[in-house]
Amino acid sequence: LDQSAIIAFTDNNGIITSVNDNFCEISKYEREEIIGKRHRLITSKHHPKEFFNDLWKTITSGKVWRGEIKNKSKDGTYYWVDTTIVPFLDELDKPIQYLAIQFDITKRKKANAEIEKSEEKIRLIMNGALDAIVSIDTNETITFWNPQAEVIFGWKAEEVMGKPLSEMIIPEAFRKYHVEGLKNYLKTGEGKALNVLLELSAIRRNREEFPIELTVI
Repeated sequence: LDQSAIIAFTDNNGIITSVNDNFCEISKYEREEIIGKRHRLITSKHHPKEFFNDLWKTITSGKVWRGEIKNKSKDGTYYWVDTTIVPFLDELDKPIQYLAIQFDITKRKKANAEIEKSEEKIRLIMNGALDAIVSIDTNETITFWNPQAEVIFGWKAEEVMGKPLSEMIIPEAFRKYHVEGLKNYLKTGEGKALNVLLELSAIRRNREEFPIELTVI
């Protein structure tokens, strides 16, 4: 078993009967403070009651439960663990004890939270921009469409999300150049239209063609 694993055994009532050193280290509790207690000793209020009700329902039915849990250590700090709980069954397929195998994922969760915070900040900035801002993925599918894009092109964000950019705002005569340019960029990492100000034509929802200034990043 992975040496970083956090291990705990409980009886069929959820009372902790054994833990390894890693469990004590991450929870900041001494072993004698843990044995005989339930996991709610370290449970944070991050998860709703239904979360643990579903967990308990799963393992008491003899099934393995997997998920991520946010716990609270003795010193008040929080930590996340990727958790697998395995029931041990008797001859009647009734649980007689449970094994919880956990891995510390606190750093990953914090990093993801910082990314989400950064992405939300960027989204707010883009939504407040006076220019139309549109994002696409490598399949040319629209993934972001700010309010100013709605004003300029006439399409609501929910109407264009997931659709090809060329079909929504690029005049038909120029679509093949857009598609070819994207393919070339994905192949070479280079593109003549990147990071320069271009004067092009676009189309609105009513198919009216009009001039735009465009920068592709």
